[in-house]
Amino acid sequence: MNDQKKYLDNASEFIVALRNIFDGLSVGIIVLDEAMNIQSCNESALKIVKNDLSEIDWNKIKYIFKNKVNISSDHVYKETMAFYDIEVLCCFTCLRVVERISYILILCDYSDGLSSGRYLADQAAPSPPLEKKRALRSKIIRPGKYSFDDIIGESRVLTDLKKRAFRIAQGDSTVVITGESGTGKELFAQSIHDAGLRKHAPFVRVNCGSIPETLLESELFGYEPGSFTGAEKKGKKGKFEIAHNGTIFLDEAGDMSLGMQAKILRVIQDCEFERIGGSITYEIDVRFIAATNKNLWELVQEGAFREDLYYRMDVVNLHIPPLRERREDIPLLVESFVPEIRRRVKTQTEKISDEVLAVFCDYDWPGNVRELKNTLESMMNMESGCVLGVGSLPPKLLENKPGLPLQTEAPGGLDLHMGEDLQALEKRMIERALYLKKGNKRQAARHLNMPRSTFYNKLKKYNIQLEDRPQ
Repeated sequence: MNDQKKYLDNASEFIVALRNIFDGLSVGIIVLDEAMNIQSCNESALKIVKNDLSEIDWNKIKYIFKNKVNISSDHVYKETMAFYDIEVLCCFTCLRVVERISYILILCDYSDGLSSGRYLADQAAPSPPLEKKRALRSKIIRPGKYSFDDIIGESRVLTDLKKRAFRIAQGDSTVVITGESGTGKELFAQSIHDAGLRKHAPFVRVNCGSIPETLLESELFGYEPGSFTGAEKKGKKGKFEIAHNGTIFLDEAGDMSLGMQAKILRVIQDCEFERIGGSITYEIDVRFIAATNKNLWELVQEGAFREDLYYRMDVVNLHIPPLRERREDIPLLVESFVPEIRRRVKTQTEKISDEVLAVFCDYDWPGNVRELKNTLESMMNMESGCVLGVGSLPPKLLENKPGLPLQTEAPGGLDLHMGEDLQALEKRMIERALYLKKGNKRQAARHLNMPRSTFYNKLKKYNIQLEDRPQ
């Protein structure tokens, strides 16, 4: 028993020594016990995952340790993963002393050149030989980080849409998601991936509209060494290659050129491609999900989108409704966003007033959920109180919308005239609060959920006297 304890003590000392050795390198080290609980983690590992160990796909890590690593040998298994779009080579090995097993995960971020992490990765195991025509092993990029639980709303239209999307997720058909900007098309795409059979494989997003056409081909297909001026010496994998066994999400697919559409068509049809400058044909197994805020059929009629690609892609169509068609979800969205924004911008705001919520529910939100969240964050940055009041509303929310009158009141029964200038409205609200509180500035400021210092500054700014009365 004493000998066994001595061995275990020596193992613990060895792990500590190992950590100290690598602390000065760019390589990250995470040590886990036999139950896959984290025992030790160095600063380099935390830096790679930006202090968020939840960014690691632990289900995949556990699967690899249990199925790919031989605990009876010093074999090192290598697989690339991605953290915050940074390509990281992961080396998996284990240490066994008597009956105790420690699993060692080494994260090698070699995006900055030939670092110590890259050298260690190169020494860990030889690179596999290329084959003339091969199926690709799944490589790096974490699964999608969103699921259907992250889609906020209880409206009938959204509930039915989520049910339909969940059914779609169980299959493997190509999906086209349509909808206005800001409706959450990528959120649905990642949720479909997360609920499907490929959930533990990569989810790779490509924004076809933001990448210049001259770079989009190399981004998707990758390239061989020396393919063009400025190419990396060892070549580069493309997104199709990285997405093998997983899902590739082509965002803003309607913005692709006709030439690029022809190349994408071949990949969807034949599930194979060649890198730029290469002759090796790579076979892939991926699910295609595309998204666009444009009407693809109209683009086909205009000659801006290939008809054969349209029919190949539009197997299953999922349309995300704009926020103005599900206004009943706005309170739930706001309730979800406020705590998240509060933590990020370090504000005291805990909720919004009923008056602000009424304005939110009456506004059309042309930018949809994205505009709602950004507007809320902008208002919370300017608010120092615990409740977000009408005084923080931006002018665009107070402009008259034809056919959609605002049916709400400001504090104290003050009618909101939607065509009124924001400063004039704010002055009237302050005058009304002073009138209701019989000239008591402190109570008037509290009534408006406004800090006293801000309230006094506005009294001076608008030259409001205590004998003033609201119009």
